Amino acid sequence: MGDEKTDLLEKLPHGFRQKFTQEILSRTTPADVVRLSLVSKSFQSSANSDVVWDRFTPPDHRKPVLDRFYDYTFESSKEIYFFLCANSAERWGDPTSFFLDKWSAKMCVKITHKKLAITQLETDYWKHSTYGYPVLGHVHWLEVHGKVPTSRLSPDTAYEAYLVFTLSDYVCYGFHIPIEASVGIPGEESTKEMIYLDPGMANSKSNHHYPNTKPRESDSYIEVKLGEYFNNKGENRDVEITLREVESGRPKCGVHIIGMEMRPKHNIIL
Repeated sequence: MGDEKTDLLEKLPHGFRQKFTQEILSRTTPADVVRLSLVSKSFQSSANSDVVWDRFTPPDHRKPVLDRFYDYTFESSKEIYFFLCANSAERWGDPTSFFLDKWSAKMCVKITHKKLAITQLETDYWKHSTYGYPVLGHVHWLEVHGKVPTSRLSPDTAYEAYLVFTLSDYVCYGFHIPIEASVGIPGEESTKEMIYLDPGMANSKSNHHYPNTKPRESDSYIEVKLGEYFNNKGENRDVEITLREVESGRPKCGVHIIGMEMRPKHNIIL
């Protein structure tokens, strides 16, 4: 009994075992593939298979990458997948960019300030930073609108919408006042939150709001959760994301608007 192998899959013929494990892994998630590869030697040998990683890569995203980076040699489908998952600041250079969530293979969307409707953006109240981001000079009203096509989101998936921004190190005031955020389809029920752009206020125990404003670990930006949206299968509409003051007349200055982002809810962290 002591010599009996604990990995029952090892007893199957090699060709059948490999095809069988590849099929199993391709029906899970990238996070599951990583976990299962640590559990079984049979799964480990299939974890890098193109058959598995092709299932996680949408064809309409794979082709543009290969066409655009035709002079770059990708060694495997796994390498292409993680290339599509790249979540770097450089991707903000495109007005709207789509990438994959690393652990779930769900679609994510980024919208730069160029595709956002920002109140009074074309006036002297807004300046532009060295990197081209709009910087709030001195206004009494802040309102930002963004749209995301549901056709570019993964079906039957819960999403969270975020505003990505920074606060000036020099002159910054007026963000201790709560601002209303909403996410949803126009004319239908939307999720609403009262948020703070000031991380200090968001994390203060003196108010009843959960701490949803925090610095990002991946870069120097700050993000605040604006709401949630569940994308049903077969939808082809626009999700509207809105940040709007409900109390006017409070001067504010010093916010750098980077953009908005929609990511699958409950990202898996290993």
